Amino acid sequence: MIRLFLCIYIRLKSDAFVKSRFSDDFVKNSQARRANPQGVKRTFGYAATTKDTAQRSIRTFYEVVKIGWILLVGSIVLMLPAMAIAGNAGNHHHHQALAIPETGAYTGVCMDFGGKEDHVTRAAIENFEKTVRKHQAVIAYEDSWGEQHFSEKSAQAVTEYGAIPLIFWSPWDKPYTKGRIPDKFNLYNILGGMWDDYIDRWAEAAKNFGKPLLVSWGFEMNGDRFPWSVYYYGGGQNDFTQKASGYFGPELFKQTYRYVVNRVRAKGVHNIQWVFQVASNAYPSGRWNRYAVYYPGSKYVDWLGLSAYENSSSVTHGDTFYKMCQKSYDELRKMDPSRPVMLARWETGMCPAAKNKSLWLQKAFADLKEHFPRIKMVVYRPERIKSKNASNNNPGDGSSSEAFKVYRQEMENPYWIGIPRYRSIK
Repeated sequence: MIRLFLCIYIRLKSDAFVKSRFSDDFVKNSQARRANPQGVKRTFGYAATTKDTAQRSIRTFYEVVKIGWILLVGSIVLMLPAMAIAGNAGNHHHHQALAIPETGAYTGVCMDFGGKEDHVTRAAIENFEKTVRKHQAVIAYEDSWGEQHFSEKSAQAVTEYGAIPLIFWSPWDKPYTKGRIPDKFNLYNILGGMWDDYIDRWAEAAKNFGKPLLVSWGFEMNGDRFPWSVYYYGGGQNDFTQKASGYFGPELFKQTYRYVVNRVRAKGVHNIQWVFQVASNAYPSGRWNRYAVYYPGSKYVDWLGLSAYENSSSVTHGDTFYKMCQKSYDELRKMDPSRPVMLARWETGMCPAAKNKSLWLQKAFADLKEHFPRIKMVVYRPERIKSKNASNNNPGDGSSSEAFKVYRQEMENPYWIGIPRYRSIK
């Protein structure tokens, strides 16, 4: 539209200029110039013998200048969309990732989103925030391979709330029950390329989603609760073909983890930070079941994750959070000093005595701040217990309203960061 206007305007002004240039007055002036060269004044390059001719020449000059300015401004206006497109193209390679806070730690929650832990709703998240009086920086949920798609709806609900998703991308099939042997999503099939099409589709969807994500693939592989647990893949059986670890199960997991990450990255996905997540209590115990044996390396990992499940027995016998997690924490931070640590699934369990539960939780928060400086994220997993005065997402269970008060009061401490902070990456 602007271009059409300029063309019409220039054409009209050009016609006017031509008419004025070759008008009768101009012809008379030309004849006068030839007859009396010395008695003719020159105004802006044109012979002028009358006042009207001089004024007309001045007006013509200003019209030409005006046309020049219009052309200049019009060119700039027409170039703006192209400049914007070029700018967006330049920014296309700039993405955001969760920043590591120098002090404090992000607070998050792994809520009860239903039987599969994947029915994420913004209403449920906001209800939890209202209950604990703290905005959550991280919302964790399950994304199982049995669903065969990237759960954009869940990710969108989390980001619209103002948090970053922590996705437990779990290679297992329905029914999602613990203690099952490997199914069709077993490590052999994954590494053999059987599920490449699904990985590619999931990666493309995550890429198109565009916003920052945390992804924990195959978490707690050092136990026996899930089909991807190395317990079902030879465990500590010696693998004489691999000199790096010497154990068949851990080596198979490590290679599969790298395979999945490499395939996702090959699709140009830059908005994912990968989490290597282990259970604090390895089962079965042994040298082959150490964290370092599984570790795929810093090239494939952005965060080190730890799952810690406290139970009533440990509280009764006086096991503090420090005693429960210090050994695991030390093993993780020594394994890779360059990566931050997150408490990715922290469940405090039921305590027979409400007083014990509240004191235990209070001491746990104090220990986290004092003895675990590398832990930069704590994702709490509320107990799934209903009572008359407690919901599924009550962080202090139905037996301990005092524990709930401890949790809510602790969240008021500025040490716990409720808003995610981001940094730019290329």
